Amino acid sequence: MNRRAFFSTIVGKGGRGAGGEGQVAVIDHRLCLAWDGGDCQLCFIQCPLQETAIQLEDFKPVINAIACDGCGLCRLACATVNDPGAIRMTTAVTSDQ
Repeated sequence: MNRRAFFSTIVGKGGRGAGGEGQVAVIDHRLCLAWDGGDCQLCFIQCPLQETAIQLEDFKPVINAIACDGCGLCRLACATVNDPGAIRMTTAVTSDQ
């Protein structure tokens, strides 16, 4: 079973990882293994919007809040290798707020 299939079984039929409408992922660089020099891109690998919502810059994940759909799969992936997880879901800020 590949990683995407594994996470789909954890998340359930909705295919969402405890994110939701109007939410975006945010990375705490202080807790992120890749930002600390480690070899980890699991959040990037699990993102269904790779290269759009999450990109790698110098092998470090960077979230594009405009493109993030808030599915939360990156958060779940991060939590499997990082305790505490470096990714949290937060309310997206829109131009009308």
